[in-house]
Amino acid sequence: MITLPLVWLVSVLSTIAAFALAQDTRTPFAARLCLCGFLLTLATIGLLLGLRLSFDATWAARVQPVVAVMVAPLAYLGFSALTQDLGANWRKTLWLNGVPVAFAQLAILVHVPISADIFVLAINSVYLFLIARLLRRKADDFVHVAGFVAQSR
Repeated sequence: MITLPLVWLVSVLSTIAAFALAQDTRTPFAARLCLCGFLLTLATIGLLLGLRLSFDATWAARVQPVVAVMVAPLAYLGFSALTQDLGANWRKTLWLNGVPVAFAQLAILVHVPISADIFVLAINSVYLFLIARLLRRKADDFVHVAGFVAQSR
């Protein structure tokens, strides 16, 4: 019997969810872009983990932290985009959130004498706190997207 590792299944499901979200034009573009990026980075991490576990791909272990640093910031930016009017402040928000991620990725790639796990843990901890701060917002602070209604011809 052929078995499919769980990480491969999570990758496929995350990719399907990203594809479905990308097609939903009712959600603001910036939120769709960041949340699709979040889902695709989850899919990529699952794929890399599957390659490491199933095929002993050692190169995947070096790439995985670089991708893992982007997961939480993309989730935060996606949910944050649902709460903003995305004017001039959005570019500033992208810069403020992109620079620390770029520095962490650079530090991982140049092999500083600190474990890559420290960078991944630090970035994800900061963004977990920022996502938790979004929970204090009221429901009316978020963009409301109408539910799907099937149209008859």
